[in-house]
Amino acid sequence: YKVFKKIFIWVCSIGICIFLVILSLIISKMNVKVVKNLDYIIVLGAQVKESGPSVVLRYRLDRAVSYLKENDNTLVIVSGGQGANEKATEASVMKEYLVNNGINENRIIIEDKSNTTKENLINSKKIIRDNKSIGIVTNNFHMYRALLIGKKYKVNAVGIPSKSNSYYLPNNLLREVFAYIKFIILG
Repeated sequence: YKVFKKIFIWVCSIGICIFLVILSLIISKMNVKVVKNLDYIIVLGAQVKESGPSVVLRYRLDRAVSYLKENDNTLVIVSGGQGANEKATEASVMKEYLVNNGINENRIIIEDKSNTTKENLINSKKIIRDNKSIGIVTNNFHMYRALLIGKKYKVNAVGIPSKSNSYYLPNNLLREVFAYIKFIILG
């Protein structure tokens, strides 16, 4: 019994340490310094509701709007397909939101085949010519993993974090820890 108790304590201790290390990595990218005058930014898709972008997606789009208004020569790729419970592609809803918030549609490129962050980045990279600077716009809690996925698939990008709902942040961070573990194990 004492042996099992010691093993249990060790396993729990190691698990807590791993959890805290991953959490600190995620937090380390939540407020990265934003690079100005990038050639492209990629706005990662998120759920679209009947009424338009979800709160999570609106945060990403609002961050993209502010970046695009500060950087006149940057083009934006809105990346996201259509989920089974969505009335339109995430990309088309994102484009409409950007246009309604003052972004010229000539600066917006639609990528509407993706269903995951991996696909968002791979499919967007196919649109971008080599040697162009790229930024990834996503929520702060998602930034670390998004940049890792980009690196894995040779999308050399910097982060442009958007804010997130502070009420849901603990839940989002917990989910990100497990998503990161899944990414490490399954790729």
